[in-house]
Amino acid sequence: KSTIPTELSSLSFITDIRLDENSLNGPIPTWLGNCASLTRLTLAQNNLTGQIPSELGKLKALKELKLNKNSLSPIIPSSVCCLELNDLEIDSGGVCDNESRDCSENW
Repeated sequence: KSTIPTELSSLSFITDIRLDENSLNGPIPTWLGNCASLTRLTLAQNNLTGQIPSELGKLKALKELKLNKNSLSPIIPSSVCCLELNDLEIDSGGVCDNESRDCSENW
């Protein structure tokens, strides 16, 4: 079983993470939300499970987020829904957590 490499967390200026089709397992790590320069995060077509971390909503530079073809919860955190993405790919049925949605806190 492979997980998303923790070594990536030390690359503070990384702008592009593409780990699609790598048979990755487990949850999406919350530390990805600390990669402030990230503009593209592609984790599609793996075996990732659990919730989409709300910490991804801290990625203000993010323009492309691809999480489709995994086994993630269909609830998208409001912080992620508030991002100004050009490309969002999440499995059908994914819905924003509008109950606590307040995009003003993100900006």
